[in-house]
Amino acid sequence: MMRVLTKLKTNVIKLYEIIKELDQMPMRRMQGEFYEEERKEPRVHRKNNVKVEDLFPKKQD
Repeated sequence: MMRVLTKLKTNVIKLYEIIKELDQMPMRRMQGEFYEEERKEPRVHRKNNVKVEDLFPKKQD
């Protein structure tokens, strides 16, 4: 019984170390050349020259 527990303990420790290494490895190594970082482009400030009066329907006299 002790041998089984010892083997289980060593296997769990090995698995933990593998998961720890995978967690520390950057994702671009796992995904290879297909990985592209999203580029954050600054949003352009847009000017609005429309007045509220321009939005009302024109009165026909």
